[in-house]
Amino acid sequence: MMGANITCRLEKTKTSCTTTFILDTLESQNSLSEQIISQWMNKNDAPICLTNNKGKRVAFTLVISYQNGSASMFSSTGGVISRKMMKKILTLKRGNTILIEQLYGMNPYDQNRKRYPSVCFKLE
Repeated sequence: MMGANITCRLEKTKTSCTTTFILDTLESQNSLSEQIISQWMNKNDAPICLTNNKGKRVAFTLVISYQNGSASMFSSTGGVISRKMMKKILTLKRGNTILIEQLYGMNPYDQNRKRYPSVCFKLE
């Protein structure tokens, strides 16, 4: 994105979540975008947790791309789309795009990373 205005934030949190997505299943990966869109439409800023099948939270980067060409980026090592991130999402307009990428879980004992597919969707 040439000439884009990008804002970055890093968040690490132990927030409790009302909704948790286990990314090891394709169904859960697909319904993550549906959940975010539902919360956007209903103005619900509740945090969403992203975990592996063992309940360990998954780190990620969330990028918001605006129709005017600018972007905002949030990073979470705590595996939570936080209330602060959700409040930002609630301000978005139709046509803005959300990309959740660099989804990975790490085993602290052997340093192996499990990568998960990116989730990209447009608010319609």
